[in-house]
Amino acid sequence: MCLITASNVSADAEQLERYRNGEKLEDILKEEEMMGKPKVISFNKYLEVLAERDELQKQLEELKANATQDKDDVQIEWLKHEADQAHKLLTEKEKEVEQLRELFETAMADKERLHKENLILENEVQRLKEANDELTAKNERYFADLMRLEQEVKGLKTIRTAKAPYRRLRGLETGAVYEEEKAPGEMVSALSS
Repeated sequence: MCLITASNVSADAEQLERYRNGEKLEDILKEEEMMGKPKVISFNKYLEVLAERDELQKQLEELKANATQDKDDVQIEWLKHEADQAHKLLTEKEKEVEQLRELFETAMADKERLHKENLILENEVQRLKEANDELTAKNERYFADLMRLEQEVKGLKTIRTAKAPYRRLRGLETGAVYEEEKAPGEMVSALSS
């Protein structure tokens, strides 16, 4: 299991941007190795360090118990030395455990934050898909209305073209003069006489 830290995310984004800008992948990876990035640990490693710390604590307590039971000066000095060494190792392991705990907590917080961001983005994508579907449906309705209106206009033009010679003939029979420049009211009076 790989842990993600905030520094890893920003470094990975920076590396991706460099790769997009044309930098060779080998150069980016070599530079990362040279920079000595902090190690990311697994939960199993964390448990191993805890077990080792507990074992060292147990040994320290055994040494202290043995030191109080034995009265021999040489052995007491040796046990004191061993206790000091064990105490130093224990202190180092506790520091290491604390660092690992901090890395683990940071990674879990980053994971939670990224999960929330992912949910927000998924909701936004869904909303945009729905808006797109609505706009597509509206566009299709408008297009159908446009096609229907164009057909009506075409039909009206055909009817007007077909009636135009008939109007001229009727105007000649009644003696009315048919002119296209006349106002609509004048044409009606000319046709009705």
